[in-house]
Amino acid sequence: MNLQSDYVVLGVLYESKWYIQKRKVTYFNSDDLETGKKKYFDNLQEWHFFKEGSTEFNPDFWETYFFSKIQDLTKDPDWDKYGETIWKYEEKENRNYIGIYKIVADELKKEK
Repeated sequence: MNLQSDYVVLGVLYESKWYIQKRKVTYFNSDDLETGKKKYFDNLQEWHFFKEGSTEFNPDFWETYFFSKIQDLTKDPDWDKYGETIWKYEEKENRNYIGIYKIVADELKKEK
């Protein structure tokens, strides 16, 4: 058995600067290369790289999961229910980053 690892390197170009993160480090045991490939393929399905129930590329992949953008929580239909309790801090923290990729917003917050 070989201990294998894989991870995803994300990159987003924003205002002429690249923002990069290493995410989803996964360790798994595989007896051979083919088993390792199958495990990675399973990860791609989990990350919504493919359309649901298909091996066709999901064009929404670039706007979801790894590449999600900061949402305006005040526009969420459940804002009245959760806004002043559960989402209050998150909304305040993200207010200046609405519409920006989360990977970029996280880095901009660190730089502040």
